[in-house]
Amino acid sequence: VGEALVIIQPYHTYIVQEGDTLKSISLSQQIDIMELLRNNPSISDRNLYIGEELVISYAEKKSGTIET
Repeated sequence: VGEALVIIQPYHTYIVQEGDTLKSISLSQQIDIMELLRNNPSISDRNLYIGEELVISYAEKKSGTIET
């Protein structure tokens, strides 16, 4: 009760293909590997799965205000 939640919408995503690595995805999507990991914290300690959706970037437009 009383907790504020901020929901951010993915803007650009990528579906993992067979043979993809963090490096190959970062190069093809022109994103730094560290940014890719920040956008997808659950992939930092495991392998990628074929068909998995990764967030490349988030929408920058803010659509509301935050009140606490």
